[in-house]
Amino acid sequence: MIVTRVDPDDTWTCLVRRGMLHSETESVEHHRLGAGERLSFDAPHGVDELVVVLSGEVDVDGGTAGPGSVVLVPEGAGGELTARVPTAVLSVRGLAARVTAALPPRVPELPVAERAV
Repeated sequence: MIVTRVDPDDTWTCLVRRGMLHSETESVEHHRLGAGERLSFDAPHGVDELVVVLSGEVDVDGGTAGPGSVVLVPEGAGGELTARVPTAVLSVRGLAARVTAALPPRVPELPVAERAV
């Protein structure tokens, strides 16, 4: 990722390459939502999403989530969360199992006997 301007109050995204250390993670995103702002989840993206509420409070799926809460959005679910007050959330998107099953194996692969130090 190339950062040309840093604004601590801004939303940021870090795209993660498929590799040995990152498993099947697609991206890690930080969002700052003002009261009433929404974060939408699109159903057909082929990813599962995990959202951690860092601060503030959100309405989601008929309930409320506060700091430390985790919202799981499986592939195909879609939906949105709405900030009740100024809120910060961290989103981690990972490829869904149906997508990763079609990917070729990672290389290089170490033999099992050589995976421990």
